[in-house]
Amino acid sequence: IAAEEEAAKIAAEQEAARVAAEEEAAAKIAADDEAARVEAVRIAAEEAAAAKIAAEEEEAMRVQKAVRAKREAELQDVFRLLDMDGSGSVGIQEMLLLGRAVRGDEFSEEKAKRRLGKLDTSGDGVIDMSEFVQFYTEGKMGMADEHVWAAEMKLLSGAAARIAAEQEAAKVAAAKEEAARIAAEEEAAKIAAEQEAARVAAEEEAAAKIAADDEAARVEAVRIAAEEAAAAKIAAEEEEAMRVQKAVRAKREAELQDVFRL
Repeated sequence: IAAEEEAAKIAAEQEAARVAAEEEAAAKIAADDEAARVEAVRIAAEEAAAAKIAAEEEEAMRVQKAVRAKREAELQDVFRLLDMDGSGSVGIQEMLLLGRAVRGDEFSEEKAKRRLGKLDTSGDGVIDMSEFVQFYTEGKMGMADEHVWAAEMKLLSGAAARIAAEQEAAKVAAAKEEAARIAAEEEAAKIAAEQEAARVAAEEEAAAKIAADDEAARVEAVRIAAEEAAAAKIAAEEEEAMRVQKAVRAKREAELQDVFRL
């Protein structure tokens, strides 16, 4: 019994050692699996964070492009207002008018030249649309928030609109003055025309009498020509009828001769 108990004890110890080894191996595998799962979770989190950052950057770029496109469109509209003569560029006189509309009469021609020089990157003495847009989108105004931007655009467009209204008023006044001068000239011309018309009427009356006599002669000539044309037409029709009649008769005689031979 003691020997069997000792053998059983040894077997139990061996089984316990085996189970402990298996449990240790299983624990190691589980630890490795957990470490792999944690690493996978970390990688997935990093990838998700990177994707989120990329999406945010892409959205920021899209919004930035949309804002830039909107601002460029607004600048183009403002430039068209500033281009008062429609030449496609803004020169010193237009810059001077704009500066005085915004700053008042103290805005000198020298200031206008300096202002124009800042925008005129090509050095040709005028500002074209691309230079105007570039100055405002790439300069400090390009970084301005919407409120500052809107205020600047409102200031520029409002000043341009006031200048355009003043120039239009000046054009209207000049047009009225020109219209009055033209009206006076037209009145004088009307009187002269009436006098000339009276003289021409007398001449025309004499000419009309001569023309009436000529017309009567022409009508008579036309009548005679028409009668002669009608007579010629009748003669031609009669001649054609005789020709057709002869042709029909000859055709029938030929047919009768063919029948007789049969």
